[in-house]
Amino acid sequence: MSDIKSLSSRYFDQNANDYTQDYYINQVNHPKWQRQLAIEKIIKKFFEPSSCKVLNLGCGPGLLEEALSKKGYSGIGVDSSPEMIEISKKRSKNNNFAEKWEFIVGDCEGTKIENTQFDCVIASGLIEYMPEDEKLLKESYRLLKNDGLLILNVTNLFGWS
Repeated sequence: MSDIKSLSSRYFDQNANDYTQDYYINQVNHPKWQRQLAIEKIIKKFFEPSSCKVLNLGCGPGLLEEALSKKGYSGIGVDSSPEMIEISKKRSKNNNFAEKWEFIVGDCEGTKIENTQFDCVIASGLIEYMPEDEKLLKESYRLLKNDGLLILNVTNLFGWS
């Protein structure tokens, strides 16, 4: 892993619980919630739950997956942080969405998931942690079905937050 990628992976692994509490659970007005709602609306606009398989690269604590599962969507969440995946798995069991979502520790630039499996790939607030854009974009393209949709956003200095 490159320096920025490995640094961010270590940060999220070491701070998974605090990050989840501080930036999601305790801050109902944090911009991450607005971003999540926008992603949910996009998915609902383009896909029926019964025929859509979603991949969330950099899934963090699994909160988007929980919200999508309530709407009937299923898929896989991938994160490089084993601690974030552990939080996601616990949340999925405790909040009854473990049957719809699988969570795996993995590298978003090389997931080892079979080609063209997903209707929608999400990379939300992730690409800025990559040393270059091309690997993540190629991996996303490889994983998407021919008519699939990539939802990509970048957290930046000029963003709403």
